[in-house]
Amino acid sequence: MWLYVAPPVVGGIIGYFTNDIAIKMLFRPYRAIYIGKRQLPFTPGLIPRNQERLAKRVSDTIMGSLLTPDELQKLARRLLQPERVQSGILWLLKLALEQVKLDKEQKKHQDCFWYPQRLSRAIFAPFTKGFSAARGLFRNANQSNI
Repeated sequence: MWLYVAPPVVGGIIGYFTNDIAIKMLFRPYRAIYIGKRQLPFTPGLIPRNQERLAKRVSDTIMGSLLTPDELQKLARRLLQPERVQSGILWLLKLALEQVKLDKEQKKHQDCFWYPQRLSRAIFAPFTKGFSAARGLFRNANQSNI
C-alpha cells in the first residue's frame, strides 16, 4: 500500500517547495545585492530586473491588438450617443438634487439636537463655574494642610 501512496505524497511535497523557491527567485529580491564590489547572482529577481522591458511589451501588446484606433472610435461613438449623454446628465442632476434634500434634512435635524444642548449649557453653566471655584478652594486648603 505504501508503495502506491508514498511516491505521490513525496513528489507533492518536493514540488511544493521547488515551486515556492522558483516563485521567490522570480520576484525577489527587488534590488541587487552586492558583496564587496561583486553582485550576487540572480539578484535582483528576474521580474524586477526586466520590469521596464516587460511593461513596454505588455503595453505594446494591449495597444496593438486590444485598443486599436478603430476600436477606440467605435467605443467613443457608442458612449457619446445623444440619448446616453442626456440620460447620464439627468442621472447626475437627480443625484445632486437628492443630496441637497438630504443635506437640508440633516441640517434641520442637527438644529433640533443643538437646541437642547445649548439650553442645558445655559442652565448648568453657573453651577459648573461655582463647582470649579469650590474645587479650587478645596485644593488650596488641602495643599496648605500637607
